[in-house]
Amino acid sequence: MYYRTGTEATTTPDATATTEGAPATSGISNMLDAAEGAADAIEQGMGGAGAVVDTPADETPTPTSDSTYEDGTYTKTGAYVSPAGQETVTVSLTLENDIITDATFTGNATNPGSVRNQSKFAEGYSTLVVGKSIDAVALTVVNGSSLTGIGFMDALDAIKDDAKM
Repeated sequence: MYYRTGTEATTTPDATATTEGAPATSGISNMLDAAEGAADAIEQGMGGAGAVVDTPADETPTPTSDSTYEDGTYTKTGAYVSPAGQETVTVSLTLENDIITDATFTGNATNPGSVRNQSKFAEGYSTLVVGKSIDAVALTVVNGSSLTGIGFMDALDAIKDDAKM
């Protein structure tokens, strides 16, 4: 095992060995632990298994009679640029008193990478949208899909324009 005490490095088969009364520390072991921690953080931040970076608010907004948007169902297409080129998504939202009561998302990509990212987005977006005020929705990375949220927000902005009273 490799460990360092003071300024000298020593190898020993016993990871618990000490030199000059100092406990042995494994530089490689510490680096591996740090790398695993970084990988876990990246996986969560980049949308590893089940990761949702955008998190739903703990409280559901209370509808008011001072609605800004007209109740109804609205469907719009949003666009964004991926490494594969221009991509689009179709978003349909149902509004009641400015609250999104239902949402559907359709990815329109044909590039395999974009199809995969749009599918990951589709698996996690609804809990971040349904039951929320339309003005409170601001999606970025969902289940590791970072660019699809741009297309979703583009469609949401067009829906706001159409639904505005």
